[in-house]
Amino acid sequence: MIVIFIGQATLLAVVILSIPQLELLNVADILQWIFLILFPNYCLGQGLTDIYQNAFLNKLCEPLVPFCAFAPNPCCKGKTSLFIEN
Repeated sequence: MIVIFIGQATLLAVVILSIPQLELLNVADILQWIFLILFPNYCLGQGLTDIYQNAFLNKLCEPLVPFCAFAPNPCCKGKTSLFIEN
């Protein structure tokens, strides 16, 4: 039970400290590296969070990719368009 609590508490601490308006991104990066080394349950939580965020962003950007040739947007990163003339 304590292992689950430690994993969630460390993950929550890093997520909160990663908010740009708090200006604590350096602290969040340092804690993230420390927690990745010390707590395998943090690694699992961070990995699952990353997978969820990637899947959500892919689902969100999927309808916008066909418009990359007309209006560049963040969803076009790394995508090639069929409408580019040589």
